[in-house]
Amino acid sequence: MVGIGLAAYLARFLLPTSLAADLPKTIESAACNKAPTIDGVLGEEEWNEAATIKFDMPMIQVKPAAVKEKRACELRVMNSANALYIALRVPNAAVHKSLEPLELDMASLAFCQGKDVAKGDLRKVLAVGMYVDKHVVEPGKDEDDPRHAGRGAVAYDKGYYTFEWAVPLNDLRAKPGDEFRFNIAFFDCYRDNLKDTQVGGMFGADLNKATAWGTLRLADKVTFTKDPEGRATMGGSSGAAAAFTMAWFRPDLYRRVLSYSGTYVDQQSPMNPQSPHGAWEYHEHLIRMSDAKPLRVWLEVGEKDNGWDKDEQSYHNWVLANDRMAAALKEKKYHYRYVFASGAGHVDGKAVNQTLPEAMLWLWQGYPIK
Repeated sequence: MVGIGLAAYLARFLLPTSLAADLPKTIESAACNKAPTIDGVLGEEEWNEAATIKFDMPMIQVKPAAVKEKRACELRVMNSANALYIALRVPNAAVHKSLEPLELDMASLAFCQGKDVAKGDLRKVLAVGMYVDKHVVEPGKDEDDPRHAGRGAVAYDKGYYTFEWAVPLNDLRAKPGDEFRFNIAFFDCYRDNLKDTQVGGMFGADLNKATAWGTLRLADKVTFTKDPEGRATMGGSSGAAAAFTMAWFRPDLYRRVLSYSGTYVDQQSPMNPQSPHGAWEYHEHLIRMSDAKPLRVWLEVGEKDNGWDKDEQSYHNWVLANDRMAAALKEKKYHYRYVFASGAGHVDGKAVNQTLPEAMLWLWQGYPIK
């Protein structure tokens, strides 16, 4: 895969590179209330909340070695309560997007959580038609990250590349107000033999050593919407039943529910005479006997989930309970999606990893409500 060990490979040939003299060492991210569309198009309305930094990126040619012209670039940075958004605009005279033979323009966004690059640190590689999540295995070596947690897109227009990234803060093990080291390297016409390849970086082109990198400080004064359409609940097992309960009884606060192996069974203690079968009451009576609420619900259950071989009279069969939940939601014409995971168990990690990204995309369809 293009980009594996790329920084280490180039380091054998690179001349010492200078940092952009007009860049502050600490980049202050701006708080944003609306996520931009990650499509490589720098829409002003999408990025108007971002901090904007203009700088000249020093470039060198790798082979034959030569110092090249600086390029006038623009960086935009902003974050919400759960994601970091970065856009980089770079001038480039031509487009290189060939994989065979390899001639590729690309940018690599790199993060470092400690004093220097270490195992687990993230790389986000972008080229025309290609986005790859990576993590460091050891300095000088990285590999594809199976979580595929980030998003990225790049487009070329009128002599400029625009690279856009969206990185979940969970992926960075960070929260609003935190700071960490980062760098972005740009490769103009990367070839296997490095002939005529040019490279530059915001804080130098070395992605193996973070000592010269800049610091990115996340905005901490982020706001949360009070719009119930913009607030979701999520859980697994009893947490899923609790998540559904939050939305069912308070749709004025929450209207989207994501449920893994929901405990919609009789597991209450002590017994409540108003709901003698516990959470089984949702599909037995409550959903069917109530007017439809403005909820959007995503459900999953494993084929071998808890109590899968028990009969209905036990009120303790998770598979049957979730089947009945889906049927009740369908009967009342709710917006719902039901996933039956073949061979999976209770809150099965493999099932979660395979379905969560698509589940989140489905759950947030229609938001913001126009």
